[in-house]
Amino acid sequence: MSYYGMGGLPNLVWQGTIQSSGAGSDAATGIPYRATIQGLLGEPSAFKLTVNSVDFTGPTGSIDIDIEVMEGGMDVSNMFLRMVITEDGVSYGGDVYYDVTRDMLVEVPVTVDNLGEIQNVNPTFTVDPSWVEARLEIIAFLQDDTTKKLHASVSSEPAPEYSLRYYALGSTQQVGPSTGFYYFDNFEIFNLGTQTDTYTVDLTGDYPPGWSGGICDDAVCYGITYSTELAPGESTELHLLVLPNGPGSTSMTVEMNQSQVTPEVPRVLKYNYISDDVDVLIVDDDGSATYENYLKDALNGTGYTYGIWDRLTVGPTTSALNNFPAIVWSAGLHYPTLDAGDRAAIGAYLDGGGRLFITGQDIGWELEDQGGTAYQWYRNYLHANFIADDTNNYTLDGVPGDPVSDGIDLVIQGGDGANNSEYPDDIDPADATASVIWSYDANRNGAIRAYTGTYKVVYLAFGFEAIDNALDRQDVMQSSIDWLLAPPVPAGWVPNDTPLLMDVSPFGVFVLSWGASCLASDIDYAIYTGTLGDFSSHEPYICSTDGRNQANVPVGIGDKYYLVVPSSPDAEGSYGTDSDEVQRPASAAACLQQQIGECF
Repeated sequence: MSYYGMGGLPNLVWQGTIQSSGAGSDAATGIPYRATIQGLLGEPSAFKLTVNSVDFTGPTGSIDIDIEVMEGGMDVSNMFLRMVITEDGVSYGGDVYYDVTRDMLVEVPVTVDNLGEIQNVNPTFTVDPSWVEARLEIIAFLQDDTTKKLHASVSSEPAPEYSLRYYALGSTQQVGPSTGFYYFDNFEIFNLGTQTDTYTVDLTGDYPPGWSGGICDDAVCYGITYSTELAPGESTELHLLVLPNGPGSTSMTVEMNQSQVTPEVPRVLKYNYISDDVDVLIVDDDGSATYENYLKDALNGTGYTYGIWDRLTVGPTTSALNNFPAIVWSAGLHYPTLDAGDRAAIGAYLDGGGRLFITGQDIGWELEDQGGTAYQWYRNYLHANFIADDTNNYTLDGVPGDPVSDGIDLVIQGGDGANNSEYPDDIDPADATASVIWSYDANRNGAIRAYTGTYKVVYLAFGFEAIDNALDRQDVMQSSIDWLLAPPVPAGWVPNDTPLLMDVSPFGVFVLSWGASCLASDIDYAIYTGTLGDFSSHEPYICSTDGRNQANVPVGIGDKYYLVVPSSPDAEGSYGTDSDEVQRPASAAACLQQQIGECF
């Protein structure tokens, strides 16, 4: 458990790198994990493991394994062959247990990295006399301790009569033009059984109108079905063709079967093609759940075009994200999520002026729990402070006058939503660029938006899919994407004919008052103070007066000056002009990015 940094139980690890925490009543069937397994089965390996012989005869057993390099150039400096002895059907306490670990052999460093090289490993081991020889098996796997990734595995079990294996080269998710055609890299199907059989490949796709796809080899395209006979050890190599026709995306599924065996779990490869001219990219990061359907339905009513990236096996790179004006990232109830690669890609996308809508009820809890750079990223890019997990509150109020949430009050339980609000987070804005847009109550907040002057973020600390009706989901999506994609609203200034006044209240407090901004779109004011004589020294006293044209200020020591600066939802305006009618400089610690609009 310490090797993988597991924090609790149950916790599953796939391929050494993908963790899944928690389990429901359906875990015993394996159905919640099927999509993860299917996504990994087609992953190619740079190594091939072959069991040449195995002997479990006591008191000393032995195994002979070859490690063959199938793709050169791999870093093997921290890679090891690990071997586990298991026993099936072990009776204990009246119960029967399967695939029980009996021993782990001494790990062997991998020393081969050039194409075609073979490293032979032939350790011996002690066979406990209580073990049942006929039920013993050795499972061997190659693992890189730097990344924890498993690169190959093999079992000492004899090959079955019928065995279909496959892998897919290259990325199975691509972004490209909405016209022309695109060929994915090859996938290969192997007969690793002992008998000849007929293998069939079927293609289905969720195509937008006018789109299509097909199965091809190097010479011919066969349409949506391909069939061939393979003898033991033979293989066939194919690839997919997609023909886009306009903005959108398609998810295509290749299902592989053999005539003599019906697999319990379908053997499938999933491919996505996303045109690079859609308005919004949905990143489906909810594990094997289908919460992305709530996002699709909401976007269908907004007029924005979209495509879908399935995060289950690989996350989008910054170069992929940069194709899209806005990203909708949905974590649902899935964790772990937003790994280091995801955070780096999102951060670089935002630094380049991106727009992000992100939703998930455990994002804050998870990244705060990880701490360090993970939580710092959360504060720097989502501009939130995690306050508490599981508010146990399922109603949220919008903020009057806010461009995203004004007039939209939400229920995140029941109705036709996903009804999955287990742990909605309580969050606060982490800095002056962020503001609350939905609150559970006067003291707890469920969503914020942030505009830094470079990028914009809308962050829901609950699941969008849990909103209890389609109309509210569409309204939330519409107002969020509208705000994210809209050019920033500039702010004005307080006209000179409505001067800044200062009075002393009966309680000895200085009271500042001023006239309205020249722009009706301005909704708030910030107050800055500095030292007379140094007219570039002003720093924020308060960043918001809650829209009031009056504020109390302290009686300071020394000579002070005060500036009132109006703000729109996105920017702050003018600090006024000096005696030469030159704009005063913005504060080095400005509450918002400055963007001055024109007043008429």
